[in-house]
Amino acid sequence: MPSSLETLGKTLCPELGSKGSIPHVDLSVSNLLLNSVDLIKYLRQDILILGGVMLKAQEINWSKYSIDVEDVMTISSLALKIFRKNYFDDETFHINIPTRNQDTFIRRGYYGGHVDVYKPYGENLYYYDVNSLYPHIMKSYSMPCGIPVWKNNLERVGLDSLFGFIEAYVVCPTHISRPFLPYKDKYGTLLFPTGKFIGVFYSEELKFAHDLGYQVIPLRGYLFEKKSSPFEGFISNLFESRLETKKAGDEAMTYIYKILMNFIYGRFGMNPESIVTEICNHKKYEELMMTDNFKSAEKLTDHYYMVNYSSNSSFADDDEWKAPKMSAVQLAAAITACA
Repeated sequence: MPSSLETLGKTLCPELGSKGSIPHVDLSVSNLLLNSVDLIKYLRQDILILGGVMLKAQEINWSKYSIDVEDVMTISSLALKIFRKNYFDDETFHINIPTRNQDTFIRRGYYGGHVDVYKPYGENLYYYDVNSLYPHIMKSYSMPCGIPVWKNNLERVGLDSLFGFIEAYVVCPTHISRPFLPYKDKYGTLLFPTGKFIGVFYSEELKFAHDLGYQVIPLRGYLFEKKSSPFEGFISNLFESRLETKKAGDEAMTYIYKILMNFIYGRFGMNPESIVTEICNHKKYEELMMTDNFKSAEKLTDHYYMVNYSSNSSFADDDEWKAPKMSAVQLAAAITACA
């Protein structure tokens, strides 16, 4: 839920009344029966308001975007559907669905945020927050477009002429007090070191590092066409809608517009490896048990099992690996790097 059910109910369906409350601290197993009338009344109102909120959300999304919320499972899926239906033009900006090799390489350059604490204690401190940082990046920065081209030797190519995801030899001088290029050690821990290391990075991040004093030697990588962001209209319209609802005091819709803007980029970075749950007979169960992708199983009856196994795992052969729909890690990695 993007907000408390009580807030959503007041905003979207006030005609259904207040959600009400129950004295949780006074309830125990021994007195549930004595309070059953009030509890059932509370639960019925809770369900009524939840249904009202969902119907109103369905109405809003249909009227604004011609999308039924019953067709999506998550907010990020809804954001992607809104983008594709109302704003995306493949002829203007082609989003390439990466192959296995492309995804594996580029994903090495898809890092989390830099959240290191350099001074764990302080007094009279100031707190700074960037307003809509990721939406700003998505709207204003150029993005990697089209089918990438692999270049195996970039050592003699100028960094400024490159646009894409580059494996590079990097030297961070020790005088840089807050190094920002990330590096994953053999345990998968994300570090921001000084010294020498090799990693895959977004070209624009490497250019910024070079300007700060890093030594950067490009080695190899995938190069893309540099084009204006395909998210400009999507972000602009949602941001304007958010400002309008914020001005009107509509807290719930303000938050919904915010998360629609912020959740879409992560959808493009979804890991192609996923867990599949399948109910199968004993023969299929034994077959899955023998594969490297097997995770776990539970016997349901004498004849059927519920089996969990991974799809698109590192053990899968190339002919078994299937690119996920609308997973384009180059976009998610570029947005994260620029932020």
